[in-house]
Amino acid sequence: MRLKWKAPAALLLMIPALLMLVLTANSQDVESVATGAKLSVAVVLAQRGDGVVSGTAFMAAERLLLTAEHVVAASRRVAVKFPDYPAADVQLVGSDSENDVAVLSIPESGVRPLPLGDISQVREGQRVVVIGFPRVDVLGAEAATVTEGIVSAIRPGLIQMQAPVNPGSSGGPVLSLKGEVIGIVRATLRGQQQGLNFATPINAAKSLLRAAAAGPPRRPPSPTPVSPAGLSIEITSLTSPVSPGSSARLEIQTAAGAVCNILVVYKAGPSQARGLEPKVADARGQISWVWRVGTNTSSGTWPILVECAFGNQRAETQTEFTVR
Repeated sequence: MRLKWKAPAALLLMIPALLMLVLTANSQDVESVATGAKLSVAVVLAQRGDGVVSGTAFMAAERLLLTAEHVVAASRRVAVKFPDYPAADVQLVGSDSENDVAVLSIPESGVRPLPLGDISQVREGQRVVVIGFPRVDVLGAEAATVTEGIVSAIRPGLIQMQAPVNPGSSGGPVLSLKGEVIGIVRATLRGQQQGLNFATPINAAKSLLRAAAAGPPRRPPSPTPVSPAGLSIEITSLTSPVSPGSSARLEIQTAAGAVCNILVVYKAGPSQARGLEPKVADARGQISWVWRVGTNTSSGTWPILVECAFGNQRAETQTEFTVR
């Protein structure tokens, strides 16, 4: 005789609750997320020619903050203020205008970096927490504002969310209920388009953050060419100054057959422009590089490093050119 076991009705009623418990085991409530993250969020004050613009930033790595690029663009001076620390000047060490992301460097800070999430784990309808400093002219900069909402859509390069966002919140973190940053507040549409707020997915900032953490490329201690074993490099022509959007040209004289690399370093990091590939000197020992200076390249004087190799001989030199 085969017996059939029937689960008690009370146990059947518990199954949905147990499943929910498993799904939310790694989640927190809004208050816990806000409490754990607020001290890592700062108000940004960017000084421009027409006054001071405010925004929000958050600690994302040791001595590095993330914010929205439009908050700090074209600023003469930028300062941040964390809740438990005095205001401090910061430096812009990386920017991506296409994704509206900027990296700021602070000289010293004991502020805990916020953990970074992954856009691939974000789902439409999930709850999010937004922390920022809106309207510091009215609300002041002593305490951050916390709002909550949901992810309403995931679009190419954007997270659309229904969470209240106001001027001054740009650059602030959008957090999941796990306490991970999944986005950076970017923009809000006003007027009849209420509730259309957008954030940049955090993945768009990770490579920029890694580059800033690695620091600038090593520069020779002296602009004087180094010519071991007789190999030399002479810069014979350089376009300078140049305007954003125009072409620059560098010509050198070295040993015929030498393999040479060039590195052009802007404020945002090494240039990836086409035309800056390694080249081999022709029979006369000449090489020329031609590249386009990006339209968003910051004005300033930027270093150019050239390194050549021929057999076991090495030589390197450095010069500068101006973008204005």
